[in-house]
Amino acid sequence: MGSSVFPNLPPGEWVIVQFENHDQNHGDSWPYTFADGWLMQGVSMQPLERNEEGNTFAKLALLGSPRSGENVDAFLRSLNDRYKAATHEWKVRVASLKPGEYYPRVHRPVTDIHVWPNPSPATIPPPMDDQLRDELARSAMQIASLTRRFDEICAYIHPDLANWHIYGIESRNLLLLAAMEVEAQCRAILKANSYSATNDRFNTKDFVKLSAPLKLADYAVAFTQFPWIEPISPFFGWNVTNPSKSLDWYDAYNQTKHDREANVAAGNVRNAASALCGGLSLLAAQVGPNEALNLDPSIGQRFRFWRAPSWHISDCYWSYAGQFVPKMLLL
Repeated sequence: MGSSVFPNLPPGEWVIVQFENHDQNHGDSWPYTFADGWLMQGVSMQPLERNEEGNTFAKLALLGSPRSGENVDAFLRSLNDRYKAATHEWKVRVASLKPGEYYPRVHRPVTDIHVWPNPSPATIPPPMDDQLRDELARSAMQIASLTRRFDEICAYIHPDLANWHIYGIESRNLLLLAAMEVEAQCRAILKANSYSATNDRFNTKDFVKLSAPLKLADYAVAFTQFPWIEPISPFFGWNVTNPSKSLDWYDAYNQTKHDREANVAAGNVRNAASALCGGLSLLAAQVGPNEALNLDPSIGQRFRFWRAPSWHISDCYWSYAGQFVPKMLLL
């Protein structure tokens, strides 16, 4: 993507430039942007300032693109000349996405940019057609239904660490259904990003490729009704070397699915709860943690995200006047 998509934006590589803050009491950063040498206003503008001790500090970061034919070093020198009186260091990182690019069914924070002095539009997320909106709503309905099953189990088995090992027909059924929902969401995200599996038969060797770009290991889900239960990180430890067995709950799902009589104990409460949290985490990875909790009232009443991914600004979506164009994940 370049000038052919947004002709009034410069082509070429976009870089993130961060000021190194010299005042530890002013550690926040705010989006600033540069394009073709001209300031592009971000969501908040705060110029370099000096504190009472005379030290320069900045609450800002810059998204910019070199002029045609200008390399990144020359671009940074031009920025340095602009702020030559400042005593700061530069941190440079190439932006993973150009303005307007987004990954289908992958949530990232969104920042709007516009060329000065045009007014800034309201923050607009990537587009969502009716089909995708319906699919995500059905995923939320499925998670809500599974949550009610978990509530019913907890009416008879107190949800406590000492009881996590207890198993039965209902806990096994919940494990199976919740793990199948995880598979369904993984398959949908891969297909949305034009990923194809051999003979269209997806498995964990395909699914695990989503772990890094979606930061699935960073999700931890807490049960608001049962605050004594430690938050569950359903995808922590998932790896490409052993994608089916590196998640205990998914390994248990395979065991009890293929041989119920020999592996009946694998369908225990702990594994069922972990699979349920896995489905919710994947939903959040597509629409955002807060949005996932709000898609169905019963979800928001029973869960909260104790931990969720944080994104460097170089990995965020930069909306240009509300315009977006999809870019496929490279998996």
